[in-house]
Amino acid sequence: MNQDKEYEELANIDRLQAEADYNKRSAVKKNTDAAKINPYDSVKQPKYSIKTQTENMTQFGAAKKCKSDEIDPNLDIFQDESFQASLMANMKGSPVKRNVGVDMFLAGPFRNENTGFVHWSIVYGNLHSAWMLKASFMSAYVKTILTSLTFKPEDILHTGSYYEFNIRNVEFGEQSKWRRVKKKGGKIGTVSRLSFVFSCKISEEANALIRLRKILDKTYWAMKARDINPIGPILFDHCQKNEERIMAFLMKGNNDNVDAVKKKLTANIDSVFKNGYNLKCHCHLNQFMVDYDILRVLKDEFGYKSWPDVSDVERAICFKGYSKGKALPDWNIQEEVFNE
Repeated sequence: MNQDKEYEELANIDRLQAEADYNKRSAVKKNTDAAKINPYDSVKQPKYSIKTQTENMTQFGAAKKCKSDEIDPNLDIFQDESFQASLMANMKGSPVKRNVGVDMFLAGPFRNENTGFVHWSIVYGNLHSAWMLKASFMSAYVKTILTSLTFKPEDILHTGSYYEFNIRNVEFGEQSKWRRVKKKGGKIGTVSRLSFVFSCKISEEANALIRLRKILDKTYWAMKARDINPIGPILFDHCQKNEERIMAFLMKGNNDNVDAVKKKLTANIDSVFKNGYNLKCHCHLNQFMVDYDILRVLKDEFGYKSWPDVSDVERAICFKGYSKGKALPDWNIQEEVFNE
């Protein structure tokens, strides 16, 4: 019941966000100002003022003063020499808790009025020890999971959009180049991320992010360790048939011990996904994608035919700091060629 209430509250927030986004989008189309566009500056937040003690006293009356002869005996604890030592010991024993879930970067909405659909791009953060999860596996695995759980077909379609791309050299950078890093053995390589696109009818936008969260909940649930048909052997079979280089690397690192590889795959993936995810909204495509991949998503996933189809608000979601009239990449840009 608590989860249902949470989903209801989130649905109301998303409904207000969708309405405000639409109003903002209409306003920006009429605006000829060349200032930078913030595509997410649409929902007016309630204003809170931090009042001084004097202002509070004026509004609510002076606080009741303590009598000078009333001394709190508990204040003596702060004079005890052991207080500071005890505090330091407790602080060392209680490290700061951090959210260690996988970051999921959400950019959108992109509303294609011609098709009647609205889209969001979702990029997985660093998967660390689960690096061997590739788009081909995730597409098939997540589709199988959601189908088995009887999700609606429209909430399974996104699995066909799983894609692995090389990330931008500098987040939000003007230069559209892949990041290159030196890997083990001295070789130079790129850094990749997983992504997919979630879409729904514009008329159903108010509940879209609730549906997305339910999809992610079950996706992460299915990645955790389990006794029945664990993910390690499933991924092992996939790599054996489709990822020869990954398989060779895994086998070499485990002395060709098949059982050890399967167990390690299960443990590594569980360690990454067991803490859930952090859905980071209001993101921009050029945080990770080079211009080619931004155009690829706009054309192949969102269904746009040219830059005029993409509103200024949506262009600002593509490129952080975008201003009206700013030069845009060639619509038919070619993919970068990797030269070591």
